[in-house]
Amino acid sequence: MEPQNNGKFCPGSSRLNQLCNTRPCPYNAVDFRAQQCAEYNSKPFRGWYYKWKPYTKVDDEDICKLYCIAEDFDFFFAMSSKVKDGTACSDHKGDVCIDGVCEVHWLYGSTVLHKYYSMVIVPAGARSIRVQEMEVSTSYLAVRSLKRKYYLTGDWTVDWPGKFHFGGTIFDYQRSFNKPESLYAAGPTNETLVFEILLQGKNPGVVWEYTLPRTERKPDYSWGVVRSDCSAPCAGGRISTKAICLQDQKVQVNSTMCNPHTRPTLGSHLCNTQPCPAYWATGDWGPCSRSCGGGQQTRTLRCLRKVTYQREEVVAHSLCPVISPAQVQPCHTQACLPEWSTGSWSQCSKTCGRGLRKRSVFCRSTDPGAKAVVVPDSMCRQHHKPKAQETCVLRRCPKNERLQWNPTPWGECSKSCGSGIQKRELRCGERDSQGGYVEFPIRRCRNMAKPLVDLQQGCNRGPCPEIPQVVSGRSTSTAVVLDWYSSPWQQCSVSCGGGVQTRSIQCLRQGRPTAGCLSHQRPVTSRACNTHFCPAAPPAPAQRPGRVTAVGPTLKDDHCVDHFSWCHLVPQHGVCNHKFYGQQCCKSCSNKRP
Repeated sequence: MEPQNNGKFCPGSSRLNQLCNTRPCPYNAVDFRAQQCAEYNSKPFRGWYYKWKPYTKVDDEDICKLYCIAEDFDFFFAMSSKVKDGTACSDHKGDVCIDGVCEVHWLYGSTVLHKYYSMVIVPAGARSIRVQEMEVSTSYLAVRSLKRKYYLTGDWTVDWPGKFHFGGTIFDYQRSFNKPESLYAAGPTNETLVFEILLQGKNPGVVWEYTLPRTERKPDYSWGVVRSDCSAPCAGGRISTKAICLQDQKVQVNSTMCNPHTRPTLGSHLCNTQPCPAYWATGDWGPCSRSCGGGQQTRTLRCLRKVTYQREEVVAHSLCPVISPAQVQPCHTQACLPEWSTGSWSQCSKTCGRGLRKRSVFCRSTDPGAKAVVVPDSMCRQHHKPKAQETCVLRRCPKNERLQWNPTPWGECSKSCGSGIQKRELRCGERDSQGGYVEFPIRRCRNMAKPLVDLQQGCNRGPCPEIPQVVSGRSTSTAVVLDWYSSPWQQCSVSCGGGVQTRSIQCLRQGRPTAGCLSHQRPVTSRACNTHFCPAAPPAPAQRPGRVTAVGPTLKDDHCVDHFSWCHLVPQHGVCNHKFYGQQCCKSCSNKRP
């Protein structure tokens, strides 16, 4: 946000830094700068992995860049444009890198001395050097060399006033409680000196002056060459060279001091071109030989040797180390789950047409190498259980020419009086010339046309009683409020072959038993049921399969009577030889016999 009302931005940095964890690290602790270099050990550098350690033999302006040198190699590289904040600039206590710039911090007793500030750099050969604060303050003057060697008020120690011999001359350092601090030397100096102020509180302002002889020789700046070690111990590495700027062929200085047009053109050349020692190379593990119960998986094993930077070759196994990696290992060692097992199918139950075949199904263990053990069925997955039986057809049965649709006898009238209906059904069966009859499932006749016969007809069991009519509050006849009432039919006595169902009949008046109901209207108390023939019995040598012979009683029997009103229809349909019809309609069947 811009300052308002003609205001200005506050001077100085907008960020405040504070030292933390200032206690010394343990003796064997890893240096903070070394930790930052080690972070690149796991990252490839131009396709190779190296172990990096700090490299600090650089210019003062680059001291807060992260330079790292490859261990066992003679080349270094700037891994980052600046180290992490708090990294020490040098071995001097208190000077740390903040945002890529070396800052000096100092702890003096319990008072924090804020910072060293450089004021002026006085070159070698200077004379009549005078540096003085403009007013009394709590700050201190300090002097150091370009290599950060302090001669006055350095190394976190405030020197007492007096005379100090450094830089090839004697400096007179004066400080009192009521006069500004000052420093004077007649000179000449024999090295470049950096004058600083260790600022505490308000800046008092500092003035300085010095003189230089006109005959002073300018330093000579020239290019030098630094050669690195080979980048690889075998299979072809490279040796690179770097140009550095030297002052008077002795001291490395900033590269801008040298003439860029005379900078030498450098390159690199191969080194250590001998092949590397052979090593074992393993392929991926193959699939397991079993899904459970303990299997094996294998992998390929090759002996390789690196001959160039980008090429490897396969060599004899004898050139590789004696101890080789495993080529086989166990896998899927967990126990196998039980599985369903089946026996052989039995023969089909029929030689023609649709039949059944069966087999045994059981649960057994499947661990390899172990004898099969039958276990409870609950240990196997029930929804995967195989079928224990299934339909089978060996061949189609020959066509039966005697099969035909046969109507059943008419059923009972639907009304006990008045007009009703009675029904009958068509059944599939076989009849022979001797009166025998065998009934089959309806599907056996599904391809045959049904005969055009009525399956329903009208019936009348006599007139119903008149309904009384009420005229002028009185009835014209005796009110008929009585009638026959029947219970539900009981269960059939047999499931096939003809049985009997019974029910009870009562004459009721207003729900109470009484007499007076018309006898000819009384409903029947029994009826035939499940009159379909039972399945055919297996063939016997002495008679035709499924043949039913006459079993009804003769006229000589004492109890040869008809039990149903429809018995006169049984001989007409030729079913007297049926066991049920022959016994229940004995009289009608006996009268029709020759």
